[in-house]
Amino acid sequence: MPTPEQHPAVPTPEPTTCPLRWPVALTRSFLAPGLGGVVVAVLVDPWPVGLLLGLALAASFGSLALARARRRSLTVSTDGLLLQRHDDALEAGWEEVTGIRRRRLGGLLPVEELTLRDSGTVPVSLYDKAWRDGPIGAQLRAGGIL
Repeated sequence: MPTPEQHPAVPTPEPTTCPLRWPVALTRSFLAPGLGGVVVAVLVDPWPVGLLLGLALAASFGSLALARARRRSLTVSTDGLLLQRHDDALEAGWEEVTGIRRRRLGGLLPVEELTLRDSGTVPVSLYDKAWRDGPIGAQLRAGGIL
């Protein structure tokens, strides 16, 4: 039987990191501040001052939320998934994935999530729209989940 020194190591694929998709980040960051800006614009008189205050409010709070949302990422490797949120991370091996769930986030955005045995869910479609055709889909097909 050949020893490991006689066979070159099989290269493993590099981990793939997907940031939060721009449409998702923009929607989640500017929806609430935009609505707050509309309320301010309607309530403040004279209307040009209200409009300027509303725009300033929406732009400032939306920009802060967008900067925070863009720090989120999903890293996919042969070992599992790493979901990096704002200040914490969720790491799950492929053996922990038990299924796929579809729902609407906030009643608006359709989301496909991987359900995990103990740790909740990983919203894969927020990071990769075509996740079924990429490395996540390949791992799930190999595990018999997809």
